[in-house]
Amino acid sequence: MSSFSLKEMEIRLTLSNGTFGPGNTKVITKLACEASIQKPGLPDFNKASIKIWGLRYNDMAKLTTLAFRPMENRNNRVAVFAGDASGLSQVFTGEVTTAHAVYGNARDGVFVIKATTGSYPVQMAAGPVCVKGSAQVGDIIAQQAKTMGYAFKNEGVTGSLSNTNIDG
Repeated sequence: MSSFSLKEMEIRLTLSNGTFGPGNTKVITKLACEASIQKPGLPDFNKASIKIWGLRYNDMAKLTTLAFRPMENRNNRVAVFAGDASGLSQVFTGEVTTAHAVYGNARDGVFVIKATTGSYPVQMAAGPVCVKGSAQVGDIIAQQAKTMGYAFKNEGVTGSLSNTNIDG
């Protein structure tokens, strides 16, 4: 026998520049939302296509990307949480690659966000890393993450590299 339970979604949008009012993160609840999430595994990145109905025009304007500026890195982020009344779990986090409003017959339109996990770090220019002698892999990755402005948590990696060069 199947049972029905009301599902809930929460979307958190974070601006790298600017604010939504009191802060740079907008938490969206109680609006009609749809999220299609793909987690194909390496070498592809996780992807999400998110639609939000009823979002304020000012909020949409702050997040909109411009089609004539492809590959523009605005470094805005999105996190999607899903669940039910007993609690929400984070199901996606990533960087906004495109965002735009679609107006048709709907009075308020729909805001469409495309996001990919890891797309901003791939676009970042980074210098080479040269290891003379031996170095722990976790230490090398932690330094690269710090350079890009990301946090790194070592989940038990204990390997090391010896006398190697890693291109930027």
